[in-house]
Amino acid sequence: MATAPNVEVEAAKFLLKLIQESPDEPAKLATKLYVICQHMKLSGKEQSLPYQVISRSLETVIKRHNLDINTLKTSNGGL
Repeated sequence: MATAPNVEVEAAKFLLKLIQESPDEPAKLATKLYVICQHMKLSGKEQSLPYQVISRSLETVIKRHNLDINTLKTSNGGL
């Protein structure tokens, strides 16, 4: 099992990859992060470090780009 620092590094690498895939599309990035968070919630992983990192990243993207969380919810079939 990975230690907490290794999990943080892997989460950071994953998030960097997502950001690079949609550098000029913050709504697309937020949607990806939202879907990942919802999947992790349904899997009971809300207390895990990766969930916390991804959730905080989602909050940051939403705040930085003034996105509407309700728009993300409806664009994914209400997940």
